[in-house]
Amino acid sequence: MYEEGVGSAEDIDYIAKEGLGFPIGPLRLADALGVDVVLKVMENLSENIDKRYTPCELLKTMVESGKTGKKSGEGFYTYKKK
Repeated sequence: MYEEGVGSAEDIDYIAKEGLGFPIGPLRLADALGVDVVLKVMENLSENIDKRYTPCELLKTMVESGKTGKKSGEGFYTYKKK
């Protein structure tokens, strides 16, 4: 949805939390875990479990450009560096 421009990261996370009862939105969670980690997990699942887990191009582009989430200061969200 984010990659297709259907909603912002904030919108998608809000819907997941408020509408589906998730404790944290999926994009905020990806940033916390590390977008690079999420990409590797999805690649592994795709290769070994089911092709439905093939990661989207957006994740690959984000990792290639260094946008790995909180640890880099930018992912789906931008974080202030301490």
